[in-house]
Amino acid sequence: MLLNVNENSNRGRICAKRRPKASILLHTLAVLGLLFTVEAAAAAPPPRRVATPASDAARPQPPDWSKLPGNPFFANALTEGLRGPRPVPPESAGTAVSRVEHDSPAATDAGGNQADWSRWISRDTLENEIKAVKLACDVSLRNEGDFKSQGYRDVRRQFSCAATLFAIISQYDQTVRWQKHGVMMSRKLAHAALNAKIGSTPVYREAIAVQQDLSDLIGGAQLPAENGDLAEDWSEIADRQLIMQRLERSVQQDLAAAVASAGEFSGVADEVVHASELTAAFGHVLTRSGMEDADDSEYVRWCEELKAAAQSMLRAIRDQDYDAAREAHGALKNSCVGCHEVYRG
Repeated sequence: MLLNVNENSNRGRICAKRRPKASILLHTLAVLGLLFTVEAAAAAPPPRRVATPASDAARPQPPDWSKLPGNPFFANALTEGLRGPRPVPPESAGTAVSRVEHDSPAATDAGGNQADWSRWISRDTLENEIKAVKLACDVSLRNEGDFKSQGYRDVRRQFSCAATLFAIISQYDQTVRWQKHGVMMSRKLAHAALNAKIGSTPVYREAIAVQQDLSDLIGGAQLPAENGDLAEDWSEIADRQLIMQRLERSVQQDLAAAVASAGEFSGVADEVVHASELTAAFGHVLTRSGMEDADDSEYVRWCEELKAAAQSMLRAIRDQDYDAAREAHGALKNSCVGCHEVYRG
């Protein structure tokens, strides 16, 4: 018992001796924390000063227009403020106003025939339609199974349309993109379209190769240009039945939707120009040398009426004349219906 008392007493002395050291340690930590806080405060960026608004005397005063003679503002800036003719934007601007003018004189090719394609279709429409063909075929050619199922039908229509457009490009009477590749691409596309009457593996592989050439050309690649002129027989390039299907889409869908209401018509100028120019150009193709019934005067008359109605639509969109546009669309439909009562395919 005595031994235990002594041990407890010794432990108490040891703890008593350790307390001052613990106290010193706590004070040291407190001092270090205070120093860290002071240094952090000194390193912090100074508070942003909020600018006080200037006094009324320091602010610039608004101009006093009453001291000027007359009214410096136009009641209608468009009618009173503009002077001189409206500037015509360049062709590359792609605006509807610049694209609907088709009154340039027709050039002649080496054979003495009129190469007046710019009268019917602009460079913008040619380029945009070919790009649309490429995008459509990207879907139909994404895999062989889809192509063999139904995709080959759409590829045939699209390739035939593009072949015709590249033939136009090769004979265009102005400088146009892809002109030196026009003959080569028209032949390749026409051959692939002809074979795409069935969906087979060889046809799919040919279509993929032609689609790759088309993609490279659109992307700016320099493909080897094939020498030679386009065949005089346009039926070797343009399939009349497939052209008719594209015309039907332009007239019965695209332009019909545009003239469905006055509000709709005012907001689709570019679409109307595109469909109208494409209609006029394909109407011109239908009467080229070698095309079926191109030597029939009655058939040619229907084609001329189609082209005239398409150009009336172009004038209507240029003038924003909705009633004239509806009248032009009616003439387009009448020319199609009247021709189909006698001629088919």
